[in-house]
Amino acid sequence: GSFTPTVYGGSVAGTQTYSIQTGRYTKVGQNVVANGYVVMTSMSSATGALQIGGLPFATANVSNNRYFAATEYGLVDFSVGYDSLVLYANPNATILNGLQMGDNVSSQGITIVNVTGVGEFGFTLSYSASA
Repeated sequence: GSFTPTVYGGSVAGTQTYSIQTGRYTKVGQNVVANGYVVMTSMSSATGALQIGGLPFATANVSNNRYFAATEYGLVDFSVGYDSLVLYANPNATILNGLQMGDNVSSQGITIVNVTGVGEFGFTLSYSASA
């Protein structure tokens, strides 16, 4: 099937436009593999945590679990000491959140203001869906 991944801010969604905004998934039983790719051409007024919404099914509601995605990204400015990004979904969610990672530092959430208006994100997420 298909879905539409959407980049937005966790506090204020903002307005984004895209040159590419595509998602495909396969679901067998409760197992889902979702592949998404977005390339933004502009972003306006978004604030808060970096989030990508629109997963085709909510993740299973398993306590203390996160579903991590293989992640590709471009045009992201990291905080000092950080140099990479990973996307993940919490339990019972259709949203991916961003974490910035670095060497010898704890991971921390990344905000939408770290993304330039022409940022891009690709991901592959394998997860168990809610029943």
